[in-house]
Amino acid sequence: MVRSKQTTVLFSATTSVGAMYGGTGQTIYNKGDILYSDNMNSLARLGLGTGGYILGVSNGLPAWIATTTIPVGGNISGTLSN
Repeated sequence: MVRSKQTTVLFSATTSVGAMYGGTGQTIYNKGDILYSDNMNSLARLGLGTGGYILGVSNGLPAWIATTTIPVGGNISGTLSN
């Protein structure tokens, strides 16, 4: 018969814990932040967007893109409403 003993270990860090070690590398979070990989073994955060922007990709990374800059092909007419 083998008995196992469960041990709980608490760590206290004075700086951020890197993604390679199970952390995020971030020291501050804001409500609505999105974490994404910006490099090998590294996480970055993208702050909450605002009205008139959608989540897109710019230079291979997540970014908020203004809806007014999205090219639309063809003729579009009508009125948008809620």
